[in-house]
Amino acid sequence: AYLRSHPNEDGQDETLLCVYNLSRSAQAVELDLHEFNRRVPVDVIGGSVFPPIGQLTYLLTLPPYGFYWFLLATEQALPSWHTPTPEPLPDLSTIVVRNMMTEICLGASRNLLEKEVLPAYLPKRRWFSSKSETLGDIAFAYSVPLRDGRDNTSLLTEITVQVGSRSERYCLPLGAVSEENAIPVAQQLALTRVRRGPLVGYVTDGFTTDNFMTGTLGLIGQNADVSLGENGRIEFRKTDRFDQLERPAEIQVRRLSAEQSNSSAIIDDQIVLKVVRKVLSGVHPEAEISRYLTRRGFANTPPMHGEVTRYDADGTPNTLILVQGFVRNQGDGWVWTLDFLLRAADDSVADAAVNQQEQNADLYSNYAGFAQALGRRLAQLHDVFASATDEPAFHPETVTEADLQGWADGAIEQIDRAVEALGRLPATVPEEVTLLAKQVVGRHEALHGLARRLAAQGAGALRTRVHGDFHLGQVLVVGGDAYLIDFEGEPAKTMEQRRAHSSPLRDVAGMLRSFDYAGATASSRLHSNSERVTERREKLIEQFRSQAGADFLASYREVLEASATPWVPRAAEQSLLDLFLLEKAAYEIRYEADNRPDWIGIPLGGLNGIATRLLGAGDAPHE
Repeated sequence: AYLRSHPNEDGQDETLLCVYNLSRSAQAVELDLHEFNRRVPVDVIGGSVFPPIGQLTYLLTLPPYGFYWFLLATEQALPSWHTPTPEPLPDLSTIVVRNMMTEICLGASRNLLEKEVLPAYLPKRRWFSSKSETLGDIAFAYSVPLRDGRDNTSLLTEITVQVGSRSERYCLPLGAVSEENAIPVAQQLALTRVRRGPLVGYVTDGFTTDNFMTGTLGLIGQNADVSLGENGRIEFRKTDRFDQLERPAEIQVRRLSAEQSNSSAIIDDQIVLKVVRKVLSGVHPEAEISRYLTRRGFANTPPMHGEVTRYDADGTPNTLILVQGFVRNQGDGWVWTLDFLLRAADDSVADAAVNQQEQNADLYSNYAGFAQALGRRLAQLHDVFASATDEPAFHPETVTEADLQGWADGAIEQIDRAVEALGRLPATVPEEVTLLAKQVVGRHEALHGLARRLAAQGAGALRTRVHGDFHLGQVLVVGGDAYLIDFEGEPAKTMEQRRAHSSPLRDVAGMLRSFDYAGATASSRLHSNSERVTERREKLIEQFRSQAGADFLASYREVLEASATPWVPRAAEQSLLDLFLLEKAAYEIRYEADNRPDWIGIPLGGLNGIATRLLGAGDAPHE
């Protein structure tokens, strides 16, 4: 085996590893690669990804006269399935309690947590949104004991964090686990050590303990109310579906994500319990929409089973926990799509003698059914939202001239921000991206006029509730069908903005842009030194980027045209869709310029493609 490092086209160091076997028999090898901890070996020839490197020796089995040539991918290029292990705190303080878990949030223990532990703990958590800012006072707003019936207690707590002139609230349940019984994630997310007599353990994120799950579900099953005095109350509420659950004596818990923006766990393969980490005042759109869709019998989203909501003294709701039905699935649409594209790309070069166009069509046919199901299910969701109802929050409305002007102004605002971002691109972006950026900037005024013309053609459309943040990651793949999830809306918006009525075609535009990103992401993860292999793979991905969107739209339109309450007239559909595609691509340009300049070519190409289709290939006229 040998290693070689060299600068790539961006001037960054790349490390290549070659491992070869000159023997006539298979050989197992152990490689000391600890200095490349957390990197992922990517097969340069085939593009396959191997398990990540850790601190222990790396094990490989080589076939007779075989070899592997790996690119050791850095954190920026890790494959979709790889999730880094949460980083534990190095030196944990110790809290001493005499009797109960509830003592942790009292007296000296509470002071230690608020003054010393939490200021170091929070910036390490992915769900904490103000990592880069200076933190002020941190305090527990309250602590509610959750008992599981066997004298095991966890705490439902919220913390308030002063960040500059604003205050943020986070749901941080607490639990205690003994050293010998602590699962790895409970140790990784520990805040402190805890000692009670001779027993030693950890105070950890309660989400990692089964006590928290059973205690929460027990109170939901009782429709319990917990008073917080002058600070309001917490309501634990169930739906009719909750009583239909089978409740075994010992629950089985699979934690999906302790270190995401929210934390979710599957319990007994029946329900998903989600802790909403950042607590925002107002009606939570996911809770509201999930309840509504459950009542309306929409089958392709997880049903609502229960929720935990804190109400302020003035009655303002704050959602803390959601309990929804578990849908057995093959993963979310984003990961599933990338896996499909990477496998299909490998298959596309397996037989060079096969006609490539026919082979690509055959390979893509395995995805067509999912794209069609996705369009059909989204349209059926929009059909429910467009139907008459006596619930004000879901009553559809016909757009007004002011609505259309507002949609045009919103698109123009994003275009202006995109043009501003394109004016400060780093010198490291490829020349073709720079030329494309100049072309888009040159069309700045023409794009203003285009947005206004497209919006003006939207008369007769409806404003309804929408998903609000729709992309492949918001879909579960279930036997080729699609289940729609995560109705929270865009995290950067207020609760009122997320609940606002808009055009359902915003969701359609979001999915079309997601197809474009999936193709680009898959292309970036395929590595080959063969021009023929690269060309065949790129042609397959280009076919996906065009065909997936076409199949999705055709299926969507079929439901729209058959609806008793169509939410957009046929004459207005394409114009409004183009308006929202324009707005979405412009938003993505600004996002990529601020966060991932190397990716800016994806939305830039999308926006330029729309502009060229609607304005022509030459210089666009000014307003």
